[in-house]
Amino acid sequence: MTYSILARDPGTGAIGGAVATGTPSAGGFVLHMAAGIGAIATQGFSTNTLYGPAGFA
Repeated sequence: MTYSILARDPGTGAIGGAVATGTPSAGGFVLHMAAGIGAIATQGFSTNTLYGPAGFA
């Protein structure tokens, strides 16, 4: 089971995210962030790393 959370600090505009799972290095392919745009978390049994960047389009 995988859990992800995204948050934004309204005072500074800083964005952060975290992932908790049994899969090693999941944060490298679950979290996607773009400066000045936002953050996206994609997760699933076989996460496609292209889904995150496509979400910003």
